[in-house]
Amino acid sequence: MRHLVASAALGLVAILPAAAEPIVYQGVLDVSGQPANTPHDLAFVVYDAETGGAQIAGPIQLNDVPINDGLFSVELDFPDAAFEGPAWLLIFARDADSDGPMTALNPRQPIRPAPAAIQHRTEPWSGDDTLRTLGAGDTKAFINRSTAITPAEFFGFTAPTPLPGAFGGMYIDTAQPDGKPFYGYATGGDFRVFTYYHHPTQEWRVYNAGEKLTIDALGNVEAITRFVAPEFQYDAPEQRVLLLSPHDFVGTGGWTWFTFVNEGFLNNQGGGGCAEAKLDIPDGATITDMTVIFEDASAPSDLDFDLKRVDPLAGTTDFMASLDPTGSVAGIRTETTSSISLNTIDNTNFYYTIRVCSNAWITNGAFGVRAVRIDYTVPRPD
Repeated sequence: MRHLVASAALGLVAILPAAAEPIVYQGVLDVSGQPANTPHDLAFVVYDAETGGAQIAGPIQLNDVPINDGLFSVELDFPDAAFEGPAWLLIFARDADSDGPMTALNPRQPIRPAPAAIQHRTEPWSGDDTLRTLGAGDTKAFINRSTAITPAEFFGFTAPTPLPGAFGGMYIDTAQPDGKPFYGYATGGDFRVFTYYHHPTQEWRVYNAGEKLTIDALGNVEAITRFVAPEFQYDAPEQRVLLLSPHDFVGTGGWTWFTFVNEGFLNNQGGGGCAEAKLDIPDGATITDMTVIFEDASAPSDLDFDLKRVDPLAGTTDFMASLDPTGSVAGIRTETTSSISLNTIDNTNFYYTIRVCSNAWITNGAFGVRAVRIDYTVPRPD
């Protein structure tokens, strides 16, 4: 048994030029699952519904229609009234050598006019094969609807999405795989801004007097200039570390801070004294831990580390955390505390320091500060 199947390749693909001129229908015809390659008789009928409904135009019968690799193209001269509302086209077919009845090729094909459909009855497209124009500056064109969503809309379409949540839209395609499909903006006929897709790097880019924003396939965002977004937040606070070396400390109260050959900083004048390092941590950050790395192999000497918040206007100091290691142990030692009070950074009203003191600095490499580490989190980029 021979089975005929037809489907629209570009249903009503031609620009509809004027009311009295025919339209063009292009389709595909299969016979028993293979593309047809012999002439067929075709008939076309227009209905006002996808199933059932009333016949509103036709039939138009065309005999001996050439078909190559299943493809055919025909001109159909239906009256204008056939397309004033919803319309579906039903095609009938038979082999041109047959005198038998035609086979209905269900389902019916929806008839969707080309972009000029709203204008074609009163104003034709003009131009040649390389350029087509329509309108004189106030023409509006819509697909699948006849009214603008807002008064400022001059071109648009409504996608007939079949199900809730279904996609409906448009693609801008380039013939070459490495082409750059773009969407641009202009005012007064002058180019302003455009966005485009860069296929070799799989990046979406924004051009505004130069490329200003890039988003890659992994979701990484690169901005040429800084973000200005006070409310931009991370999904979770980002962990960061501030590491202070001995070079960051300065002696206080006229006390001199020196280095020894192994980078364990100490006061080679002996006696007691302190050194401080100022912290540079972003406003709004939260300090979570303080870790000190030091050497203390001297029995009579101990080091004390304090994290401080200073109010320069009030002249007051708040101690946020302290580490007071004791005892003499050969080698490098590490101690950490997570007991941090007043741990949210407020750079508007305070500055923050680490102070290290000893009651008896000694002048050898077995006693000194190696580093101080501050762990903190930030809720947003700096």
